[in-house]
Amino acid sequence: EALPKDSNAAWKLTSNAMSMMADMQATRRRWEELNTERKEAMSHAASLKKSSPFSSGFSRIPLMQWAAPEYRSEQGKIQSLS
Repeated sequence: EALPKDSNAAWKLTSNAMSMMADMQATRRRWEELNTERKEAMSHAASLKKSSPFSSGFSRIPLMQWAAPEYRSEQGKIQSLS
């Protein structure tokens, strides 16, 4: 027995939705990884600053502006999904 035409369209929508969900989950995981890296880098920078007799202007630059430019694009993707 043949399936109604609508069921094929519904399956395509379900397949697309599942693919989008997988992409969202992958993006979320990547965001969490980058956030963990950012926290570790900030902690490391703080420990270096404490151990240094000099307080450089460089240490005042937010790490994500120079350390991981891709962080901003990943963060933008996450914000657009929420």
